[in-house]
Amino acid sequence: MKPKPYREVLDGAAREAVPDDLRLFPAIAARIEKGKKTMNPRLRFAMTTLLVLAVLAAGFLAAPGVASAMGRLLGYLPGIGLVDQSGTIRVLENPVQLEKNGIHIMVEKGSVDSERTVLLYTLEGIHQDSSGRWMVVTSI
Repeated sequence: MKPKPYREVLDGAAREAVPDDLRLFPAIAARIEKGKKTMNPRLRFAMTTLLVLAVLAAGFLAAPGVASAMGRLLGYLPGIGLVDQSGTIRVLENPVQLEKNGIHIMVEKGSVDSERTVLLYTLEGIHQDSSGRWMVVTSI
């Protein structure tokens, strides 16, 4: 007589002790699902927002072209702020300076849209006296 392989011996013992219609997977799957933790919706929103801000910040820092494109897309111009995108936006391309009669003005940034004009400028050569009037500063 030839000895039976271990697999056949174990399968035979299992058939005697375990019914054929027993399904273990649904119970195991239920325990696995029970162990899963879902993220709070507020925390999920906060994490998504932080991730988007981190990606935008990385884009702004990595490439100036990306920063300007994102700014135009969002309606934000650095140094100027939010601009109305419903109409035409005109932006000062390069700084402009002018000097006349000892007064020096330099317009560094500027934008014009349908609602407002914004200029970032420096003005030199004038000062305010004690009465509140503006005076031209002249040097000898």
